Amino acid sequence: MVKMLFPLTSPIPTLLEWSIDGIISHVKSFGLKPRDKWKCEKRRTGLKQKAKEAFQRGEYFIAALMYSNFFRFCYKLYVIGVLWAMGFDPSPDDFATMLANRSLCSLRVGNGRTALSDATMCRTA
Repeated sequence: MVKMLFPLTSPIPTLLEWSIDGIISHVKSFGLKPRDKWKCEKRRTGLKQKAKEAFQRGEYFIAALMYSNFFRFCYKLYVIGVLWAMGFDPSPDDFATMLANRSLCSLRVGNGRTALSDATMCRTA
């Protein structure tokens, strides 16, 4: 997944080496601690849980927003190299499930284009 997203990112001027290895080295230089990993994992789990609860209440728009926040959070971690450096890449199945869920939410609120887009991405995840 890292290799798929890297070409879509823009270089960060403060990083001397804009490569996957350069980003990982940069993140490791911060000396991330197990507590940092715990905080990130807690945030990811919390976003997934909030989305699930909103869906169960029939609040599909809120659920879709929570799923989008989950993807944004994972993307931010990827961009700074934390996702991979800390061994936290979500599995392809996890991403596919999140995309399928967001697709269903979008469909329920009448946003067919987004639903179709997420469903298509889900099949390739």
